[in-house]
Amino acid sequence: MRSKAEVTAEYERGKHALQGNRAYDDLYRELVAIEGKETEIYERFYKDLEFGTAGIRDTVGVGTTRLNEFTAFKIARGLAEYIIDKYSSLLEAPQNNTCGQVSCMDNKDIYTKSLQDVSSFDNNTDVNSLQVGSLPESKALKVVLGRDSRNKSDVFEGIIRDVMLSFGIEVYRFDEIVPIPMISYMVCNHSFVAGIMVTASHNRKEYNGIKIFNEKGVQLNGEQAANIAGYIEKVDPLDFIDFKKHAAINDIKSISIDKREIDGYFNYLKGDIRKWETIAKENAIKNGFDISKALENIKVLYSPLNGTGLTYVLRAFDSLQFKNFEVVTSQEKPSGDFTTCPYPNPEMEEAFNEAYKVANDGFDVIILTDPDCDRMGIRVLHEGRFIEITGNEMGILFLDFLSRISGKGYGVVIKSIVTTRLIDEIAKARNIEVRNTLTGFKYMGEEIFNLEKESDKRYVFAFEESIGYLPVASLKDKDGISSSALAVFLLAYYKWQGMDLVKRLEEIYEEFGALYTLGDSFYTTGSKGLSDRDMIMQHFRDNGIDKLLGNSVIRTIDYRDKKITCGKGITCGKGITSDVDILKNGINTGFTRLPKSDVLEYEGANGDILIIRPSGSEAKIKFYAMAKRDDIHVAKEACGAILKEAIAASKAVVGYK
Repeated sequence: MRSKAEVTAEYERGKHALQGNRAYDDLYRELVAIEGKETEIYERFYKDLEFGTAGIRDTVGVGTTRLNEFTAFKIARGLAEYIIDKYSSLLEAPQNNTCGQVSCMDNKDIYTKSLQDVSSFDNNTDVNSLQVGSLPESKALKVVLGRDSRNKSDVFEGIIRDVMLSFGIEVYRFDEIVPIPMISYMVCNHSFVAGIMVTASHNRKEYNGIKIFNEKGVQLNGEQAANIAGYIEKVDPLDFIDFKKHAAINDIKSISIDKREIDGYFNYLKGDIRKWETIAKENAIKNGFDISKALENIKVLYSPLNGTGLTYVLRAFDSLQFKNFEVVTSQEKPSGDFTTCPYPNPEMEEAFNEAYKVANDGFDVIILTDPDCDRMGIRVLHEGRFIEITGNEMGILFLDFLSRISGKGYGVVIKSIVTTRLIDEIAKARNIEVRNTLTGFKYMGEEIFNLEKESDKRYVFAFEESIGYLPVASLKDKDGISSSALAVFLLAYYKWQGMDLVKRLEEIYEEFGALYTLGDSFYTTGSKGLSDRDMIMQHFRDNGIDKLLGNSVIRTIDYRDKKITCGKGITCGKGITSDVDILKNGINTGFTRLPKSDVLEYEGANGDILIIRPSGSEAKIKFYAMAKRDDIHVAKEACGAILKEAIAASKAVVGYK
């Protein structure tokens, strides 16, 4: 962080560079408007934007802590220099048509492997007939580039494109806005060294960002992000002025992505739909299941929240041959203003307010996707009112269905350590392995990549509690497109059998136990917010928690320091050297094999669990409570009480009221 004197110097340097330059009048006016306002200047210049595993995400505006033309240039140039240094040696190596320059296997092989559980599907589908498109032969390094509907996304995308082209890197880009799952899909099916998406996902309208995928089609891991950050730190953002004057890129064009590439995604999806049909027919409690007839009996209200999802989700519905849907008109067209939903996060109840205005009991479900369409939120009509299905609950429903398979292969489901552990109980009953990762699809995507190398294993499903799911094997990031299709399929499947998703959830809880998981966050703000966030984590690490709802804490797991601490009279086990040493009721957190991470887990004497971690991109602390009771509603109340205690303790640490 900069000192006050350094902040002032950086502010004056920027103002001097932009003065009289008409191309940046809007930014210069912002600088002039805050002149003499020490707090405002400090908030905008006290540090540089931090590049992390989610790339960059922050408010749009002038300053080194904001995303603007100059900071976008800084990120793009640092990334381009990293790409040249890391991948130039691969130009002489054979190209592989999957997962970038580092080959795993042909994606058709991956796809076939994911379907080996359903023999009738194998007999009726020629996987080699799937059309995934092809790119022109080239020896150049290649990146794929996309953008969402947010304000200035087109500007930032143009800067990234020009910087990449100036380094001789070929740029393949979508002509229109595009869901972020398509970026991972493109990298996984072609020899791209990186995928780049201009997006701030589900953040408030004031935000934008830049997210990076590596050559495997996976979000950057910590080591890669740190390496790229090292390159970015060396770039002076004000060099953008000279770049615009002198960069010789006028005659160099980016390459538009052919429509057949998009067709390829949906060809894979149609294959998955046939797999779902087979699973449904084998497991329906009524004979003669016909998905076409079942779909005729449901009606869906969909909203892309003014983002990228409309064309792609409706095409996914078309792949199901599903026609009985309506779109929330006011949220149909792309817009970065998000006038009807300033916080376009389908995980939040407020995101559904506009849909509720037009929904009625003629609709069975409301489905929302966030602006970059990697997350899907859902509300189901149950006993006359729309009921939330949480991310954990939707993941439970998806796995409950996808794991009902007969045939070959040993299945694997992938989830994070903060995701519901009811998954472990379902997987155990279905003879499926559970692999836990740290929070985020950057870790789950890497696990999927590694799984492809295991010939005796097959991918079943991956998800995280924050409404991110991947029910298909053609990419390595959460996907709101295929998730929306599967949600509609399940809705029709269960209604055909006389129930809805809420009723099926009740049956699952009755079979596997009333174990509920609930999350909440405590936000801190501004430059002090980050230090408050870190202070809270240090407090819990130093002082621990004695009780959860009056029950003594018997075990604490520190994922950063790789340490387990047990309460008085409790045996932790000798050495704690393997996953087996910390099994709890048959549930394996995978503690010892995970990378170090700033996460704390507390277990009460009655089995209640509280997990605490800081956000990687925002000034907030995230809390996750897990409780098992005789009744799921009582378990939910217990989770809420655990979270209330933890947030109150956090507020006390930093003096918040």
